[in-house]
Amino acid sequence: MSRLLPYETILKAREGDPEAV
Repeated sequence: MSRLLPYETILKAREGDPEAV
């Protein structure tokens, strides 16, 4: 689980990436 920026986490979450949550 990489430490992404807030907007990156949201983008990943919208893509369906469980590690982004």
